[in-house]
Amino acid sequence: MFDGFESGRVTVGETEIAYVAAGEGEPVLMLHGFPQTKALWARIAPELVALGYRVICAGLRGYGASGKPLARADLANYSFRAMAADQLGLMKALGHARFHLVGHDRGARVAYRLALDHPAAVASVTLMDIVPTAIMLTDLRRDVAQSYWHWFFLAQPAPFPERMIEANPISFMKPASSDGARRVRRISMLNSSLLIGPHGMMPKRLPVAATITERRWPSISPTIWRSRGDAYLRPL
Repeated sequence: MFDGFESGRVTVGETEIAYVAAGEGEPVLMLHGFPQTKALWARIAPELVALGYRVICAGLRGYGASGKPLARADLANYSFRAMAADQLGLMKALGHARFHLVGHDRGARVAYRLALDHPAAVASVTLMDIVPTAIMLTDLRRDVAQSYWHWFFLAQPAPFPERMIEANPISFMKPASSDGARRVRRISMLNSSLLIGPHGMMPKRLPVAATITERRWPSISPTIWRSRGDAYLRPL
């Protein structure tokens, strides 16, 4: 896995972020979702390297080989803003002040937080299999809540989720892992050339919610949203 890629860990604030990297050219940061790790990109990353990019696949804090600092009482150090700051710190440490950004699932939420907080650092952003949290919760239906029950379960105050999972971790992870495996298969079949957006500065504000709610987009699996200059984010 990741043959020919270098691997390392960079200290960013209170934690360490694990990564693999390879290639020459414009940098691309790739962020995985839940319950995956950076291994999600193992089949696509080499294709992007072959297309002439410097590809960095990083682990989010709390996942895989990245650090897992103790959560604070207000959980602020596990917010998407904190995770975005981790990834910005990683890229700066690797010498990349500006980069393309690709995020899947939870990694996509980190990606659009990074783009909103640090627009000058983001050359383009690609969001996969996700819509903004506010829209998801506002339009929540029973079937969605039942399918994504783990969102609400994991949001319960500690140590309730931890104790329940520890009692039978296989039973908890099996449905999540099965869904994750399906996503990995879909992602591995993507044309890697679709993942990098056009060059140009990201706008300071990304009206993602307005873009998504203006019309009903056809179902795409996985759905990919990509920056297109002044057009902001549109589905491919």
